[in-house]
Parts: sequence; C-alpha cells; structure tokens
Amino acid sequence: MLKLPDILFYVEDPGAANFITALPKKLTERGYTSLLFANRYACSHLSARGVTYRLAGAPQSAERLLQENEPQIVIVGTAKNPDSLGLKLILSAKTNGIVSIAVVDAFMNADERFKGKSDDPLYYSPDWLLVTDPTTQKAFMELGFRSEKTVVCGHPHFDYVRSEKKKYDRKGIKKIRNRVFPKANPEEQIVIFATEGAERLMTERDRSKGPYTIRGRGGTAGRSEIVLEEFLEVVKRCGRQTYLVLRLHPKDTPGDYQSYLEEFDAISSGGNALESLYAADVVVGMTSMLVMEAVLLGKDVISVRARETELQNLPMIGGDDVCIVTDRTSFERAIDGLLNHGNHRTGKSSANNIPCGSTERMIDFIERRITDLRQDSIPLPEPKGSQRV
Repeated sequence: MLKLPDILFYVEDPGAANFITALPKKLTERGYTSLLFANRYACSHLSARGVTYRLAGAPQSAERLLQENEPQIVIVGTAKNPDSLGLKLILSAKTNGIVSIAVVDAFMNADERFKGKSDDPLYYSPDWLLVTDPTTQKAFMELGFRSEKTVVCGHPHFDYVRSEKKKYDRKGIKKIRNRVFPKANPEEQIVIFATEGAERLMTERDRSKGPYTIRGRGGTAGRSEIVLEEFLEVVKRCGRQTYLVLRLHPKDTPGDYQSYLEEFDAISSGGNALESLYAADVVVGMTSMLVMEAVLLGKDVISVRARETELQNLPMIGGDDVCIVTDRTSFERAIDGLLNHGNHRTGKSSANNIPCGSTERMIDFIERRITDLRQDSIPLPEPKGSQRV
C-alpha cells in the first residue's frame, strides 16, 4: 500500500512553479512524502526542470484530491485565474481541517490572489502565507491578513539561479554563447528582449492601470507589444551590430508576435532560459522573473516600466545597477550607453541584496508545521488514578 503524502502541492502558473520546484526533492531528503499536481502553464516549466508531477485534470475536484490523498498540509501557488483549482483546494482544506499554505512570489495584484469571483480579497486566503519579501508581506497585511501568519522566506528559485551561474562560470561564456547562439557573429552583441504576456492575455484590470509612458509604433494596446516596438525602434537607432533574440513568456506563443518575428535573429521559447540569458550581452525586459534571473546571472539589464504604477515593481532591484527606463529618451540613453559606450551595470549590489538560502527556510517552516501537527495528534497522558468512563 502506498504511503499517503505529508504534503500536497498544486501549481498552475509559471511563477508559482518556480517557487516550489525544488521543494519536493528537499522534503524527500528529510524523510517527508509529497505529491505535486499541476495544470495549465506550470506543466511545461516543471517538465523543463525535470520535476515529476501529476496532471490535475479539469474534472478533478478539490474535495476529491484531498479525500484520495489525505495530506497533512496543502501548499498552493497563486495565480490570476479566478477559477483556479488552488483556491478551491484552500477552501476544502479549511473545511477538512487540513493546514493550508500559499506561496506568493510578488506583491503585484495582491488583492486578486485570493479573491476568486467574490468581492472579498481574502475570501480564499490560506492559514499561512509564504512571501518573497517585506513589500509583499506588507501588501497582504494592508488587506487584513494577519502578520504572524505571514512568513518572509525569499525565493527558492533564486538559489537555483545562483547555483546554475556557478556551473556556467566554470564552462565560460564563450563556450555557452557558441552553443546557444551558433549563428551570432563574434562582433555582434547579443540582446535578448523578454515578452511578458501578449495583448490577448490582458484582463480588464490590466487595461485600466493607467496610461503608458511610451507609445511604441502606435498600432497596439498590448503592454508587451508596445514595449517591444519601442525596443526595436531604439535598437535600430543605436547603430551597433546586434543579434536580437525574442524570448517568449511561458504564456505567449510565436503567433502573438507574428508581425515582429522578421525583425529578430532568433526566437527562444520554452525550456530553461538561463543559458540564453547568460550568453547574452544585454537583457531587456519589464518586471518579470526573467529580469530577476538576468540580474542574478550578472548581466547588463534594462527594465522597462511602461506605466508610472510599475515603478515600485521588483522592489529587490534598484536603479543603481539596473537600468530602469520609463520613456523613449531614457530607453535610448540606456541602450546607447550599454551597446556603444560600455556603461556596464551588472546588477552586483542588487544580487547581493537578494537573500540566499530560501529553500532551506521554506523546508524548515514546513517541517515545523508537520511537527506541530504530529504533536497535536498525540493524546495527553491520563493523570494517575484516573478511570475511563
């Protein structure tokens, strides 16, 4: 008979998958059992990392998953999806007296993470929150989540990126560049542009976040598309030989950017992006995880904030060693400085500010919760001389 899992994980978003990827293996090393269920965009990410998971199909209900597996703890990655199975798992866990934990990788959209289709931003809130940084913790406290139930633990994915960087450093950038981008000429500077969700994925909330501070070419309303157009125009003006790479967000497809593909030398999608980032000279993105990855890999990074409301995004990195641009003028200055004048900003101080050891902190926390549960289940000894009735 198979042993029932101590922990049941569920993720459906790439960001959430990044957060929990290393946890099942680490839990196994400490003697705990777990099952990871995934759906939607998280599946390809987990497959690329070689992580074993079970597909949570549409017919599966939260109640059924919990009844069949009887976990002591449920850990859920948050997503924008108001119909997420993760929200239903949290609710079912509470109904069945199972400890529920949610992991949150950024403060943005805090009021939508546990709202579902209700009017209450904490309707589906779990027993515990594991967050990456104090800014995210504060966002949920302002919504009414109890501070003593919120744990700042950093981001386990950052530990993984750091370990991969050490491997790449030993191989050398020239060797990795030649393998990943064999068609790039030695005199060309490799510049990666990272998309962040095409226009077709934008919600009404996304569209109502205020006007853009850049215009692109004027023919689209999509944030990724507008920033992409601005990027292409700015690079064209800098007059430097470049090898342009379009790196697609896990939720994007090449068809989303069909009208721009001819302006790039290579398209990158799926799998592990870290080697491509490491091989690049400059990485241009917005506020996605890929920007953080590039910083940790020591690359020259430009982070485009297309709206004033985005200036506080990615609070762990700052403008001292990452180029944060908000309009065409600052964008042109940043590209020209990096490509033509060697004004390198390789993110060292920001990378140093991002805490290490997040994976172990999360495992320690989960272990304490399991220990608490097991101690609570041990019956207290009866006083001497007492009799059962």
